[in-house]
Amino acid sequence: MKLELQMKYLETVYQRYRKSSKHSKGKILDELCNVCQYNRKYAIWRLGALLKEDKPKSRTRRRRQNSRHYSLRDIHLYKQESPESLLR
Repeated sequence: MKLELQMKYLETVYQRYRKSSKHSKGKILDELCNVCQYNRKYAIWRLGALLKEDKPKSRTRRRRQNSRHYSLRDIHLYKQESPESLLR
């Protein structure tokens, strides 16, 4: 099968695959593997790659900055305190 025909067939199968149930997806994968001579894992990967292209990229979340900023003075004062005062 020519590459252009495989891509067109893969896109049509993808539309069916996306809307189908879990049980139907197995049958669709078997059909795709027979027609295109793909390995099953490769067929799953190809369909997943089309799925990733179809979804919009999610917004990246900003990392939360560490809210605890200790100065050397704070650390020095903490070390000077007696253990009894820390237990209160």
